[in-house]
Amino acid sequence: MTEIISRNLDVVYKIARMQSANDADDIVQEVFLEYIRRTPQFINTEHERAWFIRTTTHRARNLFKSAWRRRVESLDDVPIIIDFGFEDRNEVREALAKLSSEARTVVYLYYFEQQDVSAIANILQISPSAVKKRLQRAREKLKTILEE
Repeated sequence: MTEIISRNLDVVYKIARMQSANDADDIVQEVFLEYIRRTPQFINTEHERAWFIRTTTHRARNLFKSAWRRRVESLDDVPIIIDFGFEDRNEVREALAKLSSEARTVVYLYYFEQQDVSAIANILQISPSAVKKRLQRAREKLKTILEE
């Protein structure tokens, strides 16, 4: 069990941090509690990884849909700092932080986790064409942001 957790901690934390830097620890904790409660059986490491990514995105989405979140003032004015492993590219990090959580997730999985479109579609449980469209929109938005 600890092997699986340590193997997936990094990707779960990065995805949770993309959704909300302030709530990343809570999201990660919820994901691993879900894993411990359910103890799902995985076919292989790809299936395991997909389960953790999907559960992380669901937990983050549920956090933002909660009644508490709707009634509380947001800290959206505070810039989100995302660590993608390139310190000298602050403008890229800032541009990525301005994307929607759906777009950031798809961009992260495609470019940083090097997942193909069909794998991302399986992980997020959406169609491959939806993944392609999200990538296209994210690229256009990034281009606009970086040109400013």
